[in-house]
Amino acid sequence: MPTGYVTVPRGLSEEIAYKIVELRLAACVNIIECSSIYEWGGEIQNEEESILIIKTSDEMFEKMISRIKSLIPYEIPCIERFEEDWTDEMFKKWRDDHKLDVDALKNGSAEYSSAAKEYIKK
Repeated sequence: MPTGYVTVPRGLSEEIAYKIVELRLAACVNIIECSSIYEWGGEIQNEEESILIIKTSDEMFEKMISRIKSLIPYEIPCIERFEEDWTDEMFKKWRDDHKLDVDALKNGSAEYSSAAKEYIKK
């Protein structure tokens, strides 16, 4: 199961985190405020950003990244994937219980928010 590492504009971090959890593209998102210093356009930039550490699944990773890209204004977003070497079993079960199960949603054996239902129709 992967963990995503994504930097986003600070003002959008909570909106993005809520959206991907609501859509069950992730079980949990940690938001860490940071300053990012980097070179862009020949100049050194210093931006107030947030780091999102995202607990998701193999099945949802690409959908989650696609959704995040649609919500941020960055031309080249910082998106990284880390594979787990070890995860506490209780946490792993909880995380797995909170991922979107497309088949269960389609056959009616799972209840999800209206936002998740609309998202899966796309």
